[in-house]
Amino acid sequence: FFCSCSSNKELKFSTNLSNKLYKSSLNIIKFETNNKKLDVSITNGQITKIDDKTYSILIDTSITTTLILKFGKKIQKKEFRVYDMPKPELKFWTKGNGNPNDMTLKEFKTLSGVAAMLSNFTNDCVFKIINIEIEIIENNGNEKKLEFKNPTNTDFYRMAQQSKKGDVYLFKNIKIEIQDTKRIIEGKELTMFLK
Repeated sequence: FFCSCSSNKELKFSTNLSNKLYKSSLNIIKFETNNKKLDVSITNGQITKIDDKTYSILIDTSITTTLILKFGKKIQKKEFRVYDMPKPELKFWTKGNGNPNDMTLKEFKTLSGVAAMLSNFTNDCVFKIINIEIEIIENNGNEKKLEFKNPTNTDFYRMAQQSKKGDVYLFKNIKIEIQDTKRIIEGKELTMFLK
């Protein structure tokens, strides 16, 4: 299941640009210049030209990186700090509000899918859950373990149909692929009690 990594930052050569880039996601940078002979490079990462004023930056290490701009005989350098992306959280698509902290059995049985999302994050990311382990502690004390590789909405729907009031679900070892970059990151673990 897909949900909707690129950040939009603008650089005017005379103004400051945020010193923050994110590891594993596409960081989009736009330059306001009419100089078509702009030469752009970066240390500790990959840079790809999208058009005359727009470039994407991909970094796989959590260190610093330097953007180097050459136009004519002028050289400008900009230092960036590279941050890990926050861990995406699971979003439950139900006929209710989908809040895992207030999930009833009735609502959980309407589950049509689960996605990974980041709220209030500067980069726009499309994620795909590629692995998830689910430990279920049933209301009678029995335990079950499920593991889905490249889970489908049907996998989650079938799981929800077998649930009972008072069951506890532990969502662990969540591996998420960032669709733009094909990088794998960890998802945020979650414990859910069915009311």
